[in-house]
Amino acid sequence: MGDGNPIPSFEGEPEKVTLKGDIEQLALNTWQNLNEDNKVSLYVSFISLKDGETDTIIINKHEQDEE
Repeated sequence: MGDGNPIPSFEGEPEKVTLKGDIEQLALNTWQNLNEDNKVSLYVSFISLKDGETDTIIINKHEQDEE
């Protein structure tokens, strides 16, 4: 909502989206598409609706710079 200056809080109901690939692909694609000037870290979590199994990925910009 608004002109984005400053970026407002989210309003309304969450949007449904289809995500393809596994958690690693999702994390990498999301990380690569974040604005470089604002990119610090990313947390991605997966919870299986079938059995409750979980998986998480954390990407930290500063750890990436060290590699």
